[in-house]
Amino acid sequence: MKKLYSKQKDVKFIWCPDPMTIDKRKSWGENVDNFQLAPNGAFLKMKDENTVSHLVQPNENKSAPIGWIKGSKDGYYDKSPIYIEDSIRSPGETVDLVTKDGPIRYEVKEPVYICYNEKNGGPDESDCWAQKVSDVENNYFA
Repeated sequence: MKKLYSKQKDVKFIWCPDPMTIDKRKSWGENVDNFQLAPNGAFLKMKDENTVSHLVQPNENKSAPIGWIKGSKDGYYDKSPIYIEDSIRSPGETVDLVTKDGPIRYEVKEPVYICYNEKNGGPDESDCWAQKVSDVENNYFA
């Protein structure tokens, strides 16, 4: 695995303290497991001012999304380092992911890396996600 540092600084999130579920089957594939579950509330990552990208589970004290630290102002966060697997997953593959949201069967539609947040100086293998190669290249550096 390779450790990468993020260029993502002051990204807007909205905190929702209520339990929630997001159906991601449209963008992640039609598998019945492709729901994000947040029984303890969630941070909603914003694509822009009016569009939610996805939810991120809160850290233990609910002060930030997992894998993020407080940014320069309230509601904004900086991405912590991540780890990526060495190989790129190709379109047509199906990858079973273990996440804090529950198991997800991800249908690869374009080349992706399997990514992990950092925990205790290494990858947190209990929580991973698939991220487009182009997004990794645009948002992270070694």
